[in-house]
Amino acid sequence: MLLNKCIVGGNTILLFLFVFFFTSCIQKDDLIPEVAVRRISFNKADTSIVSGTIGYGDSNGSVIEELQPNEKIRLSILCIGNSYTQDALSYVPFVLERVFDRLEIHLYILYKGSCYLENHWNNIESSIPAYNLYLFLSENGVWKSSGKKSVQDIMACEMWDLIVLQQESSRSISFGTYQPYLNNIINWLKDQQSHFRTAWLLTPAHADGYGQSKSRTSEQMWELVAANSKKLLDDGIVDYVAPCGTAVQMARRTSLDALGTYGHLSYDGLHLQEGLPCLLEAYAFSKFLLDQIGIESDINRYDLEVTQEWVNAKKIPGPHGPVITYDAVQHDLIRECAAWAVSSPFVLPEPGK
Repeated sequence: MLLNKCIVGGNTILLFLFVFFFTSCIQKDDLIPEVAVRRISFNKADTSIVSGTIGYGDSNGSVIEELQPNEKIRLSILCIGNSYTQDALSYVPFVLERVFDRLEIHLYILYKGSCYLENHWNNIESSIPAYNLYLFLSENGVWKSSGKKSVQDIMACEMWDLIVLQQESSRSISFGTYQPYLNNIINWLKDQQSHFRTAWLLTPAHADGYGQSKSRTSEQMWELVAANSKKLLDDGIVDYVAPCGTAVQMARRTSLDALGTYGHLSYDGLHLQEGLPCLLEAYAFSKFLLDQIGIESDINRYDLEVTQEWVNAKKIPGPHGPVITYDAVQHDLIRECAAWAVSSPFVLPEPGK
């Protein structure tokens, strides 16, 4: 017994000396406080579903819990889509971090070019590694890409807060192309994790005159896409609709319509061009998202500056064309268009108003 006490006592002394020596060698500037991370949820009821998840906002959009000085809240978002998802989401982490610097963003984009809901469901059902993964983590500060992944691979990576889905653009006008594939996808996802929310990406209409859409105007196409998105929401198939396409269509009613290599904010008639057009979608998505989680933000203070050098440095996924830079008036216009879209996702004002 005495021997055991002596050994324990000796070990304690050695541990004390080691800690004293080690800490005395660290300079004051090297002592970085550990940042605590809490999870975020879309309503307070989620606290009973996932251990450690906090309800940060309520339905009135007011903050209901103060963070400690060394705390951040993590938001994990998974997107399953194509280049339209890249256009809408690639700038979003940088906007969110500037608007609310207490967020820690984990944003994953599973990308497959021209992929549509039926194709997504087939990939999931057969566990096909069909997707390029683009990953943004706040701690890295830039986008990174990975090899081919399946949805199964990525579902296991994190506890997801929000999963964003979309339909391929030319099929988005026909609701018959959505089902049963969308329901199958969501049901499968919920079998893997049950606490996340689903957001539907209301994608932009093709630009006027684009080859596949010559039989209808851009605004007529947007009306069909918006109506189908609203039906998904009204029928309870998705929890939210992110009105990025509405923001774009609103901007096409302004002087911004002249921008883009193709015109109509587009690089090629199909994709938005880098710079101001993609920033417009990012502002709309960011405002929509912050509203849903109860973080108040004034869209007039969104101020991300996008240049060609910035796009290259941040390794923005799938850029389309040279960056369209902008002046203060144009920046104000995209803020107004994004704000309108968030407040009225499915209805544009009467022409001239």
